[in-house]
Amino acid sequence: MNRMKKLCGGLLIFTAAATLAGFIYHDPMYLHNLKITVQRHPAQISETRPDLQATSAPNEPQMVLIYTKFMRHLPWPGLENSQDFTQFKGQKCRETNCKLSYDKRDFTNSKVVIFHAYNMPSQKEMLGLQQRRPKGQVWVYFTLENPIVTSYIAPHKNRRDLDNVFNWTMNYMRDSDIYHPYGFYLPLNRSEFTPPSRLNHAKGKTKLVVWTCSGHGRVVTERKLRVLYVRQLRKHISIDVYGKSAIYFHQPSLEGKTCIKDKAYGTPDCRSLLQNYKFFLAFENMNCDDYITEKYWCTPLELGLVPVVMGGADYKALAIPGSYINVMDFPSIKKLAEYLLFLDQNDDEYNRYFEWKKYYKVGGCLRPKLNMTNNYPWMCEVCSAANNHSLAKKTYRKIQDFYNPDKRCAIHYSRLNEIISEAAEMSLKETLDRQKSRPSNTTDTNMDTNMLAHGQTESGEKKGNKKKKTLGEDSTK
Repeated sequence: MNRMKKLCGGLLIFTAAATLAGFIYHDPMYLHNLKITVQRHPAQISETRPDLQATSAPNEPQMVLIYTKFMRHLPWPGLENSQDFTQFKGQKCRETNCKLSYDKRDFTNSKVVIFHAYNMPSQKEMLGLQQRRPKGQVWVYFTLENPIVTSYIAPHKNRRDLDNVFNWTMNYMRDSDIYHPYGFYLPLNRSEFTPPSRLNHAKGKTKLVVWTCSGHGRVVTERKLRVLYVRQLRKHISIDVYGKSAIYFHQPSLEGKTCIKDKAYGTPDCRSLLQNYKFFLAFENMNCDDYITEKYWCTPLELGLVPVVMGGADYKALAIPGSYINVMDFPSIKKLAEYLLFLDQNDDEYNRYFEWKKYYKVGGCLRPKLNMTNNYPWMCEVCSAANNHSLAKKTYRKIQDFYNPDKRCAIHYSRLNEIISEAAEMSLKETLDRQKSRPSNTTDTNMDTNMLAHGQTESGEKKGNKKKKTLGEDSTK
């Protein structure tokens, strides 16, 4: 109970601090393309290349060529033409002197060429492009996935022909050259302030926790942690699981219901289903620096659920203050469960997780299949950089070093393993204690730590042999 009081007290401190600070972020970076304040570190410069000098006249429109598909999409969703490229949600970029092209015949006339990691051209094609590459042309390496997943899905792992060719990185990392996060938030304008209301955000929510998970991907040990964590958490509280990972949880009452695909989130049935829950498990597929995806930015914040987050990012720096519950703030799974049950029984405390709406708003969130321009004005950053003729020139010696999983990921894994193991041991002890007083058929609780490797469901049944699908960025969530 003392812990609960501290957590609730922390929300009060946040509210007061936000008011006194005038709703300004700490350590902000002002983007000159739009009046947007976000938290990120300045891009780090790798190797300087004096030979890459601007070749076009200052006022000549800068050609930006998107050379590859985004997964199966060309044009990229929501980015059809130059007008789309030079605005963000109807507001023009400060720098609009750019022309967007998908025509590879414009290669030699382009100032910037963007390559998506998963759709990287073959070695032969890339070598040909390097021979035709005009002086001063900037190549951008773009990916939305984390380094561990990228190492599995990118078809160019360890390719030497990609060394010393890329000048900019574009992704969710704060030290990337072009910042492309899954979402961001903004302080409310004066005109957007609303008088304090007594809206009860718990009203009408008849269920506790929901988790939508499209799969655990290839056999990467770290990715199983979130599944194992949920299995232990379900021993204390009710959790409904939707998506491909639902096969690991015996849920007869939920069979036939689906609410996982990108387009499904926008359907009335799916939205109504999710709005019955108080909490949404926003567990990332990998714990990596700055990696906060649509699991946090989109569904729970749009539909009015409190996100329970698990990831490797600094949530205090990137997420909306007071909007989430972090599993790493709890010493055990049982303590987290107790806190969620406490909030379930105390509407006033639950409603504190919506205080942020008085001060902030979600500036954008990304669902790649639907629109590539709704999450953040990255297009404006590209256009601004393309027209900045005094920008220092750089080249990455080895692009894979920037996405090194050993440096970027495996955050909190040791502690999460300890928490899960302790929960499994406690569960086993409780099971054995019950068996002493009431003999019955035994169930090996230790199965929790290895059942995924054996491909079993919670009921102990083997999975059917299914045809493997090609792993892509949107299939690993």
